[in-house]
Amino acid sequence: MEKQNLKTVNKNENKLKGWLLDENLVVVQIVFLKLFTLIYITAFTSVFVQIPGLFGKDGLLPVSNFLKKTQKNLGPTQYNAYPTIFWLSSEINSFIIKIFPSLREFEAEENVFHLICLVNITLGLCILLDFQLRFFFKFWAFFVMWASYLSIFLVGQSFLSFDWDLLILETGFLAMFFVPNQRNGHFYIDQITVVARELLRWLMFRFMFANGVVKLLSGDKTWWSLTALHYHFENQPLPSPYSRYWHFFPDAIKQFGVANILVVEIFLPILFYSPLRSLRIFSAIYQIPFQILLLSTGNWNWLDFHTIILCLPLLDDRFLKTYTPKIFAKILGIEQFLKTSATEQEEVGKSKSKARSYLETLLSIGVLIGLFAIYFPYDPLQGGFKINFDMAYLRNTLINSYPLLACVGLAVLFTFFNLFRYNIKSVPFKTAAASKVLKLIFSVGFFCLVFFMSLPPFFSGIEAKPDLLPVFSSSLHGLSTKIKSFHIVNQYGLFRHMTGVEGRSELIIQGSYDQVDWMDYEFIYKPGDLNRRCKFNTPHQPRLDWQMWFAALGEINREPWLVNMMGRLFSNSPSVSNLLEKNPFEEKPPQYLRIMRYKYTFAPLEVSQEWKILDPKGEEYFWSVNRTDPALVNYIKGYSSQKITEQSMYPVHPWQKIPILSIVFTAVITIFLMNMIKSRGKK
Repeated sequence: MEKQNLKTVNKNENKLKGWLLDENLVVVQIVFLKLFTLIYITAFTSVFVQIPGLFGKDGLLPVSNFLKKTQKNLGPTQYNAYPTIFWLSSEINSFIIKIFPSLREFEAEENVFHLICLVNITLGLCILLDFQLRFFFKFWAFFVMWASYLSIFLVGQSFLSFDWDLLILETGFLAMFFVPNQRNGHFYIDQITVVARELLRWLMFRFMFANGVVKLLSGDKTWWSLTALHYHFENQPLPSPYSRYWHFFPDAIKQFGVANILVVEIFLPILFYSPLRSLRIFSAIYQIPFQILLLSTGNWNWLDFHTIILCLPLLDDRFLKTYTPKIFAKILGIEQFLKTSATEQEEVGKSKSKARSYLETLLSIGVLIGLFAIYFPYDPLQGGFKINFDMAYLRNTLINSYPLLACVGLAVLFTFFNLFRYNIKSVPFKTAAASKVLKLIFSVGFFCLVFFMSLPPFFSGIEAKPDLLPVFSSSLHGLSTKIKSFHIVNQYGLFRHMTGVEGRSELIIQGSYDQVDWMDYEFIYKPGDLNRRCKFNTPHQPRLDWQMWFAALGEINREPWLVNMMGRLFSNSPSVSNLLEKNPFEEKPPQYLRIMRYKYTFAPLEVSQEWKILDPKGEEYFWSVNRTDPALVNYIKGYSSQKITEQSMYPVHPWQKIPILSIVFTAVITIFLMNMIKSRGKK
């Protein structure tokens, strides 16, 4: 009898042990942070090569002018509104010019901007080079990268105002607290790690759900009729070489594609909080091929990679140790961590029968098929798919009722549930009770602060009623406003309206000596020449090309940087010319400039020409203007200290001669090869 009771106790202990092991996160942390470091490296590198033309003294939106205006308008509150290291530019620059005297002729802000990017690119590479994860794989390193990106974001104005910049800041803030702890050669999770993981899950939910919901809340007919992809491929900011082929896919397939987008962005995120582990993992894994597919349809810089990385906190070590491809593990140098606790993982594996695994897979596929069948059924009469709900259902059921309420409640429940699991799970050393209690108090406070601060911008963005927390509503708004400048939590909602239903609006800047013969300025990536194929620029973001797309959707009075660009082109600014593929007036700047707006559309596949123009005459977006035009000269004075001259004498910053793209690419590939060689050596 005693033996039987002992067996029962041991069996229960093994079940408890397996239950605890299900949610180990060390491998998830390491993979997530290594990949997110690549995002940081990409972002800083991408900005670095554009600094002189966008933010330098001879650029389109000089940082020095922005800081002077901000200081004048805000006075003593400037530091609270813009907590950026650029307020210390003069002090930092004094050290820079001591080491590099040749940089004395350049503005302090331009020197500091270059230094920030170079330091953080180097730091990111050092993190990847830290094979033992002992020195650079720390809180301080991720704090430096986050604070640095915040600094450049706050002075980047129109050119650093995208949702993916905000996403880097919010992810980067949480990543600091997601760094695994080490002691005596062991990696382990603690309470703050658990909280950071749940806040990353909540971030992924908010980002995806908001992106999907705003598309329908806008009332845009193309989203509601599932025809958005009929126009998207040719009207996205920077089409890829394959966008033209996607554009001519059958309408039914494109309709299904829109339905898939809405399922992925609205309905699958709800499963992030499913009580079933298999559904949680499926909802995360399904995002990966979806994001990879997006990579082939357009140029979205690093956004798709970032979204894939945000799926990782939804997984656990058991999943990664089972399914991570060996080649991927070798490249990242994580094979040793996949082998850690292999015995325990095998014990957990034994408790899962094959039959159960098959049932869980069938359940996940069944849920996905069910979502399509219920909400986006195929209509044989129309010969395509349709949305099987209306705006009232979207607002009253999906947003302001149980689905969203459940996710908010489960986000809190998951956090405290996993904190409980941690507190009864052993760590590789003894922890003082007082220390454990203090960490727990800090972790709970940290979660409550970030989580509840995220609710006002989230609810506002999706037009949800703020009745979930009526007691805290006003105080939450106040607190969220106070720390808004740090962008710890943000509002998201990409591409709520489908533009270009009547053709793609494209701006063409033209110059002339006599107002008779006009020659076009060509950009590196955006469409212009009708015969030129679209290019891949992923993961780089050419920010001027992107802003030209936004400018084409409105009027020039909303784009002061574009007026300043006219002045820089009149002066043949080398810094701005470097952002272009072709300057037809390199030897002598033009006497006149104008901007024309045309309607572009993809040419049929059977012709070699990439684009055709729907309105050959076009319309004047910015009238023909002379370099001495008083209105132009006075307007530019408000945005730049540089005057319109015959030839700009302000040189391109010498650090731009650093072949940073080649260095970073070579360094990253070398690090990955070193990881693979080390992996083979250990065998």
